[in-house]
Amino acid sequence: MKFINFISVALIILQFAVGSVQAASTVISEGFAAITSDIHVKEYRKRAIENALQNIAFDREQALTSFTIIENGQMLLDQVRSTSKAGILSYKILEEEKKNNKELYSSGPYWNYKNNRAIFEIKKKGLNNFRGLNAGIGTSFADNLVLDVRNELNLKGRIVGKIFSLPFIKKLFNEQLRITNDHIKNYLKNLDIVYKTNKDVLSLIEKFKFENTTNFGCVEKFTYLEKEYSTLYLEMADRINKLSSSFNFANIKNYFEIGGGFGANLHFLITNYPNIKKVIYLD
Repeated sequence: MKFINFISVALIILQFAVGSVQAASTVISEGFAAITSDIHVKEYRKRAIENALQNIAFDREQALTSFTIIENGQMLLDQVRSTSKAGILSYKILEEEKKNNKELYSSGPYWNYKNNRAIFEIKKKGLNNFRGLNAGIGTSFADNLVLDVRNELNLKGRIVGKIFSLPFIKKLFNEQLRITNDHIKNYLKNLDIVYKTNKDVLSLIEKFKFENTTNFGCVEKFTYLEKEYSTLYLEMADRINKLSSSFNFANIKNYFEIGGGFGANLHFLITNYPNIKKVIYLD
């Protein structure tokens, strides 16, 4: 689960009405500010206080004024501004609280399932081979292949999956795993032949840098001139190469990526374009 942190404050405020003979009155207002970075909490407290004060102003009578600039018969500026008739004499913080807003950002059922299963697999097997055949960590966002469906099961699935331990079913299932493994081996053997003999692939290898592309147990790979290459990285290189006809990646300093999988695309970009100095990642 990933939640957005909030800071909230409750203020007791002494206010008066501008242009009125009424005595000052005391009200209570709440303000909120989303904590979106690691800057000091004082800044977010200040924003929450400003929000509480603004709420008081919005709740009171408003006066509308307009401002327009016209030159040579053309309108250059036209603004409408609202002004509160309430003034703030003083305020005091009654309560301050930091909390999580679970409704603002939380994963749905699909990713809840995936997250819980990935956590279990990481604790059990670590990250050394999450791009391989025998770990369900990266399924849905990495380039691993699924050999054993039991690696894809969550807690309830693993409990039900105990049925695979029954002698007769276990024998059948192990035979199915052997056949599936043979198919995967043939697929990877053909993949290696296709990629290392493809002219476009060889052109991309000459044009771009490919460093450490098969780390963490990658199986979808091929070997060319005694060096291993991830097929996923070649697909990304092909996409970047085509996009380069529209804009120059060498001129980019800031990069914003949405849903970057396990970071392969970003790894490839910064390897080939060291001019990218700032990266914002959203998932």
